[in-house]
Amino acid sequence: RWPRPRLRMGGEAIEASGAFLLHHDYAVTRRDGARFVDATGDPNPIHREGNVVAGAMTLSKVLLPLEVVLPTADVLSVQTKFTSVAFYGDRIRNVFRFEPGKDGVWKVEVNTYQAGRRVAKSALKCRENASADAPAKVHEWRGNRGQAGKGAGVGEGVGVEFEGYGGQG
Repeated sequence: RWPRPRLRMGGEAIEASGAFLLHHDYAVTRRDGARFVDATGDPNPIHREGNVVAGAMTLSKVLLPLEVVLPTADVLSVQTKFTSVAFYGDRIRNVFRFEPGKDGVWKVEVNTYQAGRRVAKSALKCRENASADAPAKVHEWRGNRGQAGKGAGVGEGVGVEFEGYGGQG
């Protein structure tokens, strides 16, 4: 423990000062894994007939918490090395280490574990974007309606709801 808290509530936001750790636990069901590979077009049968979580889904679970912790940050780089596979139904833990750097750049290291073994190691760099108050909301449909369900499937597979899929603004 540090002598001072590194994360503090500041109104409706969390304020970070210095480096801090965060962990995120989750499990991927076979159903969510199937929805994810359907949406992303991954044809590998080990994700549907086998018990293996898609690597892209594992990586998406690394990226999602960044939206909560650093909501206005732009992701500058992502490097991930998979050292094992993750399996459906068992708890997966992402351990994040956030470290602020110069010019508003954050270094984020993430180790992903399942059943005591490391599944992946990721290194990300993000930069605070002070002008990014809120994401832009798109009201006009310009996509291929036939493909719209795929985007919603990705979101549902990783536990995110999207308002706009299905043609609603």
